[in-house]
Amino acid sequence: YLNDAKPSGKINIAFIGAGSYAQGNLLPNLPAVTVKKGVMTNSGTTSKRVAERYGFEFCTSDEKDIFNNNEINTVFITTRHDSHAKYVLKSLMANKNVFVEKPLCLNNDELTEIINAKLLSNDSNILVGFNRRYSSLTEILKQNLGSGPMTMLYRINAGSIPISSWIQDMQIGGGRIIGEACHFIDYLTWLNGSIPISVYASALPDTENKNDSVSI
Repeated sequence: YLNDAKPSGKINIAFIGAGSYAQGNLLPNLPAVTVKKGVMTNSGTTSKRVAERYGFEFCTSDEKDIFNNNEINTVFITTRHDSHAKYVLKSLMANKNVFVEKPLCLNNDELTEIINAKLLSNDSNILVGFNRRYSSLTEILKQNLGSGPMTMLYRINAGSIPISSWIQDMQIGGGRIIGEACHFIDYLTWLNGSIPISVYASALPDTENKNDSVSI
């Protein structure tokens, strides 16, 4: 995404959260236009290890070291889902650009807060990590499908996640629909070029009440 941005100045970035996904997919693929300033994780040991491995200037366990740093203009948020909205809001209030992994937030109240904060911070941008719309195959599909009304069907076979996982916790992960199905809803919306006007969903009952075998 940053290669497409063609910035006029330096992109001085900080990472909040640096778990397996960030280390496996984001950090190794940062383009040369970025300057790696700081990284923060829950563990000082992890922050230090990530900073050394990926060439960040400093590591920290205190968010103030990132939000109060005027050199940092872009924040990557790759924490658990329940903290996304909090860190997005703090980034916007500090006039920093934001890349946040999906989902942007977990409920309508958080979304309203983010919208209002964005209106007050016109110079800051938000990018949610809906990566599927940026694939080369998607570009080909979009070119060949054209525009106008269309019928689309997306079947997702994502495997089972136990009820004990933080992703299934509605307060932390938001469940698999908010936490994962958002990827595919975004994808269909991107291909179609318009937003849904109504939504219906039906889940198959299961013994753990996960409600993640669902038709939307």
